[in-house]
Amino acid sequence: MYTIDMKKSGLRGFTIVELLIVIVVIGILAAITVVAYTAVQDRARVASVNSDITNTSRKAGLVKTLTGSRVNTPDLLSGQYMMKVSSGAHRLFTVCANAAGDYGVVSEARNGNIYYSVNGGTIQQNNALNPETPCPTIGVATPVMIFGGMPATSCAGENATCTFSDTKTIAYGSVAAGQFFARRNQVSPLTCSNAYFGDPASGFGKACYILDY
Repeated sequence: MYTIDMKKSGLRGFTIVELLIVIVVIGILAAITVVAYTAVQDRARVASVNSDITNTSRKAGLVKTLTGSRVNTPDLLSGQYMMKVSSGAHRLFTVCANAAGDYGVVSEARNGNIYYSVNGGTIQQNNALNPETPCPTIGVATPVMIFGGMPATSCAGENATCTFSDTKTIAYGSVAAGQFFARRNQVSPLTCSNAYFGDPASGFGKACYILDY
């Protein structure tokens, strides 16, 4: 069999140190790529959050202009003014509106930052806000409060059990009253009751809705 004598031919293999250097360099480049990709993805999500806040604010403002009163729940859940939220951008998307005509939109983004706008104004960041109950804090007192990502059909009525897979955010309340409370990071099965959620709409029949983000 013909073989090559590395020493006589003047060829040599890589040393362990050289191989380690190559591996380290490849690892550094891979890490830089991952960080850059994550940053780009995060910027894209924040852009989607801002777009959703802006679009929902415009719809709420248009309803107020056309009707002279606040936007109500059916306006934003169906029809030409229905709000749409981007998939994968939000942890919770909250809309507040009161009898005085004030309205606000709040989003807890996937990166944990919280953004909001009041009456269609400039979008601001305030990570101290609680996106589950942000309305009075942003200046929209005694509001109706609903959440983006609500489906048309509930997963269970009041005092019934809602079943689902994985961890979900659940809204509980009344479409007729336009009042909901939400709980994040819920697991199945879940009892839809005032005892667990509180009573967001006294005197109205309530139900649970699985929010889709």
